[in-house]
Order: sequence, then C-alpha cells, then structure tokens
Amino acid sequence: MKASLPFKYIIAEKKGKNYVVFDFKDDSGKRKRKWVTTDLPVDCSYKALTAKVNVIVAKFYEEFLTGSLTKAVSYTHLRA
Repeated sequence: MKASLPFKYIIAEKKGKNYVVFDFKDDSGKRKRKWVTTDLPVDCSYKALTAKVNVIVAKFYEEFLTGSLTKAVSYTHLRA
C-alpha cells in the first residue's frame, strides 16, 4: 500500500505513544514531515494500531490531494 501513495509514512514511538510520521513534498518541492498521534500506547495490539493507522493515512491522503496541508501565508504584502 505504501508504494502506491504519493508520500511515505512510518510508525514511530515517542514518549510512550505511537505516531505516524508522513514524509512528503509541498507545492514548492520542499521536503516536509508531519507527525500525527494515534493516541495509542506503545504496548497496544497490532490490530488496533493497524486500524488506527489506516484511518489516519486515509485522512492525510485526502488532505494531500485537496492541498490543504500547506497553509503557508505570505506576509510580504504586510511589510513596509
């Protein structure tokens, strides 16, 4: 499933919780990373973790396609 997506992701552990780390390129071609928590502890079951990760990846994929991930605001017009 990972190979057919336009981004890569891994499951990482941090401070006793599981996270999904997405690696993608924004509109300008810069590499970005986004950490999304699963709210599951490190010692949770594989089945629960897989189900939660699939939901998070589907939501991220939808945001990636709509372009709502990069909400960079240009402040050049505000400078004097």
